Amino acid sequence: MKINLHKVIKTLLSLLIGILLGLAVTAIAQTLYTLWFPQYGSITTTKLIVFVNETLTPNGTAFQWGECEPAQTYPYGWVKVLNNGTTTLKVYLYAVGLQSGWIVEWASNGTTLTSGQTTEAMLSLTIPPEATTWEPWDILIKGETP
Repeated sequence: MKINLHKVIKTLLSLLIGILLGLAVTAIAQTLYTLWFPQYGSITTTKLIVFVNETLTPNGTAFQWGECEPAQTYPYGWVKVLNNGTTTLKVYLYAVGLQSGWIVEWASNGTTLTSGQTTEAMLSLTIPPEATTWEPWDILIKGETP
């Protein structure tokens, strides 16, 4: 059987031209039928402001507990947290690096605050009877989305 190369090339060119025309028509149709959906929104912000005994307390402020004895509980002061952001936050106070048996209490732990709300409670530290040294530790106040 003899293959007519001229006919095969002509057929392939016709097929290729048909495919290209089809793609061009599809691209034009998609361009002509594109719908417009404008997008609007806002970005939420999270910001907590901390006051100790009604005094603004900047991030990084050291709390001075003074001289403490074992088997005692020491009140530090009233710690108030203001949600100054635009989103609702659940506020937590964490004692990081606190020695075993030592207890930090703040009754507002886990309070949910909407924008502009505050919560306030006494911060206290209980030192166990077996304590002999004060190891460094930190307090973190965090706002987490509920």
